[in-house]
Amino acid sequence: MRKRDFVTNTSALEEGGGLTSGQELAVMASTKGGAGMQMTIDALLTVLRKQGDWVEAQALAEAFQVTTRTVRSYVRRANKSRQIIESSHRGYRLMANAGEYAMPSARITPVAKRDNRLLMMLLSRPGAQSVYDLAEVLHVSDSSLSALFRSLRPRLSERGLHLARRREFVWIEGAERDKRRLIRHIMREHPLADFPSPVANLPAGNTLDPTETNRLVKDVLDKNELACSDFGLDNLVIHLQIMASRISLGSAISDTDLSWTGASDASQHAANEICSLVGKVLGIEINTAERTYVSLIVETNTRRGQNKPEELELVTPSDLRIAREIAERLSWTYCLDDFSEEFIRRLAAHVNLLLRRAELGMEVPNPLLDKVKSDYPLIYDMAVRAAGIIEGSSGYAVSEDEIAFLAFHVGGYPSQSPQKSGRIRCVVLYLDYQGLGSTLTKRVDETLGIRGEVVLAEAVSDYVPDQIDCDLIVSVAPVEAAPDIRLFVVGPMMSDSDEHALKNCVEDIFNTRRGDSTTSTLRRFILPDLIQFDPPVKTREEVVKLLASDCERKGLVEDGFEDDVLERERLSPTSFNNLVAIPHTLRPLAVQPFLYLIISRQPISWGKQKVNLVLLLGMAPYERESFMNLYGDLLSALADPLNASSLIESSSYEDAIERLEHIIRGK
Repeated sequence: MRKRDFVTNTSALEEGGGLTSGQELAVMASTKGGAGMQMTIDALLTVLRKQGDWVEAQALAEAFQVTTRTVRSYVRRANKSRQIIESSHRGYRLMANAGEYAMPSARITPVAKRDNRLLMMLLSRPGAQSVYDLAEVLHVSDSSLSALFRSLRPRLSERGLHLARRREFVWIEGAERDKRRLIRHIMREHPLADFPSPVANLPAGNTLDPTETNRLVKDVLDKNELACSDFGLDNLVIHLQIMASRISLGSAISDTDLSWTGASDASQHAANEICSLVGKVLGIEINTAERTYVSLIVETNTRRGQNKPEELELVTPSDLRIAREIAERLSWTYCLDDFSEEFIRRLAAHVNLLLRRAELGMEVPNPLLDKVKSDYPLIYDMAVRAAGIIEGSSGYAVSEDEIAFLAFHVGGYPSQSPQKSGRIRCVVLYLDYQGLGSTLTKRVDETLGIRGEVVLAEAVSDYVPDQIDCDLIVSVAPVEAAPDIRLFVVGPMMSDSDEHALKNCVEDIFNTRRGDSTTSTLRRFILPDLIQFDPPVKTREEVVKLLASDCERKGLVEDGFEDDVLERERLSPTSFNNLVAIPHTLRPLAVQPFLYLIISRQPISWGKQKVNLVLLLGMAPYERESFMNLYGDLLSALADPLNASSLIESSSYEDAIERLEHIIRGK
């Protein structure tokens, strides 16, 4: 099905009629501005419901201007709770039992958003291009193309680039280095599932096999005693692919693009060897400036000898001071155990490399940024606070990509666990025969994970009721237990079904206990006069100003509260899931802890997202533990769009509080 065959009249869909074979699915391919429909689960279900029969995957991909891989991704999401879309070699169709199934839209950025497609077209060919040719390829009108140009100018300006036009011709002006950064940024915007290799979405030109290039680069780094993470290795390989494509287009880096200090000898040796191998494979000449640029990429993505003393020798007293301040601030704010000296030293090494990248003006994209923000919001918030300390001490801005890498460092520290004091205490009673005791204890401990710990393990024949304070008894036989202690009976060797049931039991205990404490905490922190429905605000700044002013009138916050909230937003927006934002300060500036809730039926602009729920947090120096526990519960619960949607439906203070209680309890 060719795009020029698409019918642009959408009346058939709007009237609810079926689609004729002549129309195929093309009625959905255009809107008033000529753009493809936005891909959402709701839109996919609507299309399948209106069609009433099998729809080919390629037809759906063309209609939404995405790949068939993206279509499959949406089908999987729609079927997550129960199967409502069936698939076969004929395509997809709505199942008969789907009914009027609906869920909040879960948008995924299409593989080729129109603005990104236009940018890549402008970057993929040397010289100026005709606006008429661009409009034809993009299937847009002249006016729509002009609107696209206007929207791109601020984005290009942020990267030191300029969109130039003379009569019917248009091109991008600026340094080659900045153009390459833009290309890498565009590539990062696409979901990992729709980005199979570094070759995808690159300008036309010579290409490298990603698997072979990955092996080649790793071998050279090992030879030069340089250690590199998976992210750093991917970044290097993708840079080499972009470099090869740009050189083939006659757009090589020149000396005028480089204005930084040189890299280390090890990085230069590795870069020269890599460039020589790449040049030989592709038959291209890689000049000195390109090799210098690659050496800087190597320098900012590697360390000397993984887990070797040489890595820590690079740490300066300033790096250590920053790392200690981060560790102390996180421990105090989030009520964590003190971080070890090893953690601080490793964090200092991370800070050293981060500041080196900032000094050289190098970017290291983190493809898991959005996932870290949405799936680990509390850990990400810790990383944002760490970034604020780094910025304040060094004067260098810390990007969201770097914040996500900091989150890996903080979240990967095994002794760091928020709410550690609330872990479930478990007693294991085993059958005293051969090695059954140690085997059962080990498996129970693994099943508990971070939720709990085994405080006593003994033979069931030796058990004495009430001998130790605990929350859960896992036993191979029924025993006497107090009413407030959960008894879970397993087989002597604990089957897979036992393990699954125990996991559910642990989650139920954890949610019930946390829910009990949350019930009273919610009503203490969210008072009846700290909730507003549909206030007259449209932007993040208007919301912060409205709530901060009201909090000042109520005597809840100290001076500088509003500015500190906006500073936290500058570091990284506190919105997630396209529904919720939880703004807060970097410092405890509340006179007393509080939560201020806004529920808006109309979306509020929050950075690049739209939200309907805003929870402003006021953190005070005292009562941090209960407040941080509540904060963690809210982040975890509202990360689920179904929970957020439920809260949006609240009609009163009591209704909102009851819904929050049920959400946090996991009901």
